[in-house]
Amino acid sequence: MTPPDNAATQTELTDLANKLRDLAFALDELSSVGPARKLKLAENGERLTDWWHARIFRDYWEFRAEDLPYFIEQIEEREDQDDKLVALTMALHLYVQAGRPAVELRALRRKVKGYSELEAVMKERLRPPKLSEAERKWKKQESEYKRRRRDREKRDAEIYEQNRQWLIENHTQMLDNREAAKGSVWRCQVNLHSEMRKSAPDRNKWAYSNWRDLEVTYGSAVAQSFRDSMVAYWREYQPTLRSEGLENPNSVPHAIVLGLSGIAIESSETIDWPSGLTKAEADRAVRYALWEMNGFPAWLVSLSKAFPEIVHDRFAGEIEWEITTSSNEVDPNYLLSDLLWHGHDLQIGLPRTIIDILQRRLPKNYRSLENALLIVVRDEMITDNEISIFASDVMEKTSDFKTKSFLVALLVSVNPDQGIERLHGVLRDLDDEELRTEFCMNFAVQLLGGRRSGGKFRENYKNAQHLRQLYFVLHENIKRKDDIERAGKGVYSPGLRDDAQDARNTVFKLLSEIPGKETYLALKEIAENYPEIETRAWMMTHAVGRAIQDSDLSAWQPNDVKDFSREAEVLPSDHRQLFDLACSRLVDLKDDLENGDTSIADILVNATKETQLRNFVGGWLRDRAKSRYVVPQEDELADAKRPDLRFLTTGFDGPVPTEVKIADRWSGPKLFERVENQLCNDYLRDKRSSNGIFLLLRNGEQSSWSHPVSGDNLDFSELCAALQAYAQGLIASRLDIEAVKVVGIDLTLRSIPVRKSRRRKAP
Repeated sequence: MTPPDNAATQTELTDLANKLRDLAFALDELSSVGPARKLKLAENGERLTDWWHARIFRDYWEFRAEDLPYFIEQIEEREDQDDKLVALTMALHLYVQAGRPAVELRALRRKVKGYSELEAVMKERLRPPKLSEAERKWKKQESEYKRRRRDREKRDAEIYEQNRQWLIENHTQMLDNREAAKGSVWRCQVNLHSEMRKSAPDRNKWAYSNWRDLEVTYGSAVAQSFRDSMVAYWREYQPTLRSEGLENPNSVPHAIVLGLSGIAIESSETIDWPSGLTKAEADRAVRYALWEMNGFPAWLVSLSKAFPEIVHDRFAGEIEWEITTSSNEVDPNYLLSDLLWHGHDLQIGLPRTIIDILQRRLPKNYRSLENALLIVVRDEMITDNEISIFASDVMEKTSDFKTKSFLVALLVSVNPDQGIERLHGVLRDLDDEELRTEFCMNFAVQLLGGRRSGGKFRENYKNAQHLRQLYFVLHENIKRKDDIERAGKGVYSPGLRDDAQDARNTVFKLLSEIPGKETYLALKEIAENYPEIETRAWMMTHAVGRAIQDSDLSAWQPNDVKDFSREAEVLPSDHRQLFDLACSRLVDLKDDLENGDTSIADILVNATKETQLRNFVGGWLRDRAKSRYVVPQEDELADAKRPDLRFLTTGFDGPVPTEVKIADRWSGPKLFERVENQLCNDYLRDKRSSNGIFLLLRNGEQSSWSHPVSGDNLDFSELCAALQAYAQGLIASRLDIEAVKVVGIDLTLRSIPVRKSRRRKAP
């Protein structure tokens, strides 16, 4: 048996060599090979013009006669003269190998025609002079190299066959696991595992279960013994974990590789595999899982469901070790990293355990802290409030500049009100402008992402109110005048400043994409306060563009198109559409009462109570609802207030309150007060209702109303216009109200006038 050592080192090198050999042609290695050698030749006044300069790399690439057309084309396509010569010399070499075909010779002559240096080289190579001493020496070395290579290949083939025969005769030796507990393995096990790995579709893991692939070369008996030896091996050897002390955690013993493969085979071939394990075996399997490369074994999820406490406790111990022992100098790239990228399906309560560990001690390594918190943030079972409390508490325990910026970003992502307030507080405590800039740069990149990635936290801040606040604080501390301009200045590696600039600019982009009045007002404020005065007009176009987009109708469904073709209107699909429909109905009512040939204004003008008119208006609207809305009267609200009418519909919850008044029964100032306090401040308080209607009806008892500010006397039409203008002023800066419509109906316009009696003259 062999002592414990690194796994499959020689096999990996061989695979690497094979890959390089396969990739060489596609990567154009020949013409660009050896930049260092090219530089050295240039320093000595020499040129790299012949393919033989790359002879030392021949183990990693191989060109054959069928590659000749490619190199003939490269003679013409390459711009550099030396590259043309390299392509030509290789083409001539392959031309000789191919038996000097006439077609390729004519093609070569066409490609070099007009290039004197190329023509001279081709003439010399096709009719070579007597070999020089150096060339004869090179020829001899080349022959010797080919002979040694043939000898080596022959010797390797003989050794391989000897080993294969030995295995066929002695395969049961692999079943002897008496030394397995010490980590010793049979060399034949290592070799067979390497053979198995070669035929595996995925070589990014240590564990492989395709043992039957060995039957073709070694027979079923050898393959079966190898399979049984690995399945037995994992129960004998117990892996050591990093928390238990390892000299070199990056060195993976062969014992680990064989054990992982044994579990992979057993779990794939056994139905409900975890149910047959003891607790000790489950714990040992978890130890193996922590050694797997690029994530976790496929069987770990089912094991964690059968033994959640065992998996949790073993993982928790390694996580605490990683957090408490990590250093600033070296990223551990251990369990936290694997959990972040590959642990989505492990439902064993680790995020809350991580919170408990971090509350006791924060890691010194920033990457470990980031990985730990991202695992917590990703878990939907952890509430925003829990994360907010954690971030606030831990923030007080650290003085590390970068860590605090990370925690502030985390707090903003789940509790933007508290987080932005804390951000302002931290910035106020920093006297140095450069420190404030650096803090904001780290904060912005963590919250919003940078040039290569987006934000990693939750997104509760992605609304107009908080993005507006973030815009101003980031532009104040990450100033545009200090930006690094990279365009047209060559290749570069983005740094913190580059990422922070992009993160800062992302805020405006996110804000511009949010529909609604609040966004419009935020964009308008940004434009009005933009530091570069000449750019303010251009910035205002974004606010105007947002308003134009918001004014567009939402997309219609096929049924909406049918409804519109029949009725010239559609079923409302949102609160604004219901408001527009309600306004349209009331305008129809106004036209009917003021201008209709069958108007009943003459009857309504005698109504002295608002309830009478409210009942009529409600009934008229109900009769014309066409199943698009209902209009209940005086729905009682939480504070016992009762809107006269409320438009409601199915599909969404967004009532449109409507207040009905007989204008003649109210003074001018009182009507203005009712628009503000009753409609806007009472009936539009609910966040579901952001649009309301103020309906006025005139019966002729009063001819003018006093304006509460100017004192002017207003007729009915002027009163309605003044009330509309007053309402627009009230809601201009209010984020919770989108629109208020004042509709005035003058019942006197269509009622029968009172006529004086006249005596008929005698004929």
